[in-house]
Order: sequence, then C-alpha cells, then structure tokens
Amino acid sequence: MTAAAKRKATVTWLAYDSQYDRDVLTKIFKKAKADLHLVKPAVDDAAFVAEVEAKLAGAERKQASTTQDFIDIGRMLLERKAIGKRVRRLQQYMQVAEAIDTADEATKTKISSFFPQGFDAVLNELQSLKRRAKKSRLAPVIIPDDLAARMRIIQGDCREVLPMITEPYIRATFPAIKDAFEVFRISDPPYNQGRPGYDGYDDKMPEDEYRNMIIQVYGGQRSVIIHYGRVIINKFGNGVLGECLKDVPWIYNNNLPDQHRLIAWFNCQPDLSRLGQPYKNQKDRRIIECMKAGHEVRLYDFWYIEIVKNVSKPFDHPCVLPVELARRIILVTTNPGDLIVNAFCGSGTIVAVAAALGRFAIGIDISEKYCEIARARLGTIERELEACQELGAAVVGEAAE
Repeated sequence: MTAAAKRKATVTWLAYDSQYDRDVLTKIFKKAKADLHLVKPAVDDAAFVAEVEAKLAGAERKQASTTQDFIDIGRMLLERKAIGKRVRRLQQYMQVAEAIDTADEATKTKISSFFPQGFDAVLNELQSLKRRAKKSRLAPVIIPDDLAARMRIIQGDCREVLPMITEPYIRATFPAIKDAFEVFRISDPPYNQGRPGYDGYDDKMPEDEYRNMIIQVYGGQRSVIIHYGRVIINKFGNGVLGECLKDVPWIYNNNLPDQHRLIAWFNCQPDLSRLGQPYKNQKDRRIIECMKAGHEVRLYDFWYIEIVKNVSKPFDHPCVLPVELARRIILVTTNPGDLIVNAFCGSGTIVAVAAALGRFAIGIDISEKYCEIARARLGTIERELEACQELGAAVVGEAAE
C-alpha cells in the first residue's frame, strides 16, 4: 500500500485489556462506521495505560488542583485513542478535554471553576450546559410600559453605583415617584461560600473584604437581608448594620446541610398583619365561625417556601430566589410608591416583583448577562406571581386539611 493510500485508510488499531473493553470498543467503532482491528496490548500500550492510571490516581488525590491533570489525561487519550480498564471513566475525561478545548473563554472559566468540587461536579455542569444549549431561545418578551417605567437595571459594582443613587437621580429616573417615599435595600447577597457558576463574580472573597462589603452596602440603611443565620450573628452582629428589628426563618426542603435561611430586617420592621393565611385547625368550632366571617390569621413569622431547584431553574443563574419569598418581603415591608434597591439583583426576582406590586426598583449587578435576564423578567413577572400564589394557596389548603 502506498503512503497516500495509508493516509486515506479508515482502519484503526487499538489495544484492549479485557473482553469488556473489546465489546465496548467494537460498539463505538461500529457506530462510527470505521474498520477496527483489536490486538492485545503491546509493551508500549500497556505502559501508556499504566501512565494514564497513575496520572488519574494522582489527580484525584490532589482534588483542589486537578484541572490541568484531568485535561491532560483527556488530551493523551484523544491523541492515542487508547482506552484501558476503566473505559467509561476515561471516555468522560476525553469528553471534558474536548469540551474545554472547543469552548469559548467564558465557558472554559465556568467549567474549570467546578474542578475543586470533584470530577463528577464537572460532568454535571457539562450536562447542564448541554441542556441549556438545547433549549430554544424564548421569544422576545413584551414588557408593559407601566412596569418598564418603575424599574431600572444598572450594570456595575454596587459599591461604586450606590453612592450615585441620590434623590436627584431617583427623581430624574422615576418622574412618577411620589413626593414622600422611603428607600429599602432588599437583597439575597452572595454567601461567599465558593459557589461556582457565577458570571463575573468570585464567591470566595477574603473574609474581611466580604464583611466590609456587606457593611458598606447595608450598614445604617433600611435593609432586608436573606442569609444563613449563623453568618448574620457571627459576622454582622453587634449593630454593625444597625438594629435588627425582626427576623423570620425561611424553611425549605433540600438535601444540603442547611434547610433554612434567615430573613433579617435592619433599621426597619415588617407588618405581618398585612398578609393573612388560612387557619390551621379548621375543624374547631370557633375557627369555623371566623372562616364564615371571612377572617384569616395573620402571616406567621416562619415561612415554608420551596427553593428553586437546580433542575427547574428557568434562568441561567446559580441562585434564583423564589417569587413568593420576594412577594411576601415586599408586601409586609414597603408601601406602594416606595423605592427598593437590590445591590446584587442576579436574575432580577426582587426588583421585578417590586415593580409588579406598584413599587419603584433599581437593580445592580456586576454581570451584564444577569442584567439582561433581570430586564427581561418584567415581561413574565405578572404570570410568575399568579402561578406562585395559586400554588401557595393549594399547598396551604392541603396543610390545613
């Protein structure tokens, strides 16, 4: 056979190490419609497989610095087309290496941020990226003019943007705002736990820098902060944000170590009597009479609201806040015509709900991608509010029965 003919041939020689490997390789190449010759491993092939296995074992031991090791394994396999005993696992390394080599810089950074959590976390993120890529883009949303006039989204670092939000700026931005209004800073800030997946933000700042940022954003302001209770107590206690006048546990089901967070009101106070909920003991004679009269019990100061699960997140953001949670906070804390500022607006839940409920809202985020998501929420937020209230009524009704 001539050299040219050899280059055109579609015959692949691969070493196999077991009958299982032979069967898997045969299926792979059958699908690719390529000729395959399988041979028992020669000395150099056995050495190659041993090298991969050793590199793999070392990479998994190092865990926090495995990015380059895993990619190198994948590239070795892509070049040699050799698969050892751990066929399925090694194929996954090939997929990750190929995905990183063909991705844009932003996607490479996002994928790489998952390596400290282990290789399975990387595979899950790749699958998530593929699912999102398959979803067809939503049709352009139609934003009602009255909602658009009540919300502004600003891209930038909140520490630089907040000083610019003065009363002249507010009145120029919202000509319809009333003469007397109050400003509230309501946020579900990043938790500084090293959570991967944020666009344009590192969720692992030095502790002192993170604490100073939160104090700079919320200190002395009418603020409502959603965070883990131990963090609020340990990092932001002793009046550094002002006086905490109320706290409400937000309770939910999940498989993580914590099944609740704390909603804390600093320098302001909610009025829970503004919202009602059905009585618990609906078979009690006195309760029956109250229900006949159309009465409800005031909203309790512990809230069961399901989190937005990873598998059902409708927006490309790692921490989407439930619409019902934002609705309750806004209605019991503010009045129509007040201004709500979210310094970490993310997917825009709080500011969009505020605008839909007759408040004015300013959202700030360092990511332009999240700013675009937040702006588009105005086109869907009214339907989202209707859906969450219908679901909430059904759940409460079942609990009462």
